[in-house]
Amino acid sequence: MSTTCLSPLYATDLTAVLYAQKLAPPKKKLTKLEEATIVKRILDLDLRGFPPTKAILHDIANKLLEERDASTVGKNWLDNFVNHKKELKIC
Repeated sequence: MSTTCLSPLYATDLTAVLYAQKLAPPKKKLTKLEEATIVKRILDLDLRGFPPTKAILHDIANKLLEERDASTVGKNWLDNFVNHKKELKIC
């Protein structure tokens, strides 16, 4: 349901609903275990001398999500993922 549909149902101010949406934390698609698996795979590829390309990492994430019928990662997912992981540094 959209926010305009929910507002009359719950007798709330539309402004309050929109404000609450902005305060809500972003939804994470991957579990902590799946994220740890991706970090481990990135480090393993690097150790073996293979560059972990964006295409490879998107594929790994999407295969993990596919196993539990979740939607795929977005186009900016990898940049956000790397920025939030201290173990990963882009050289």
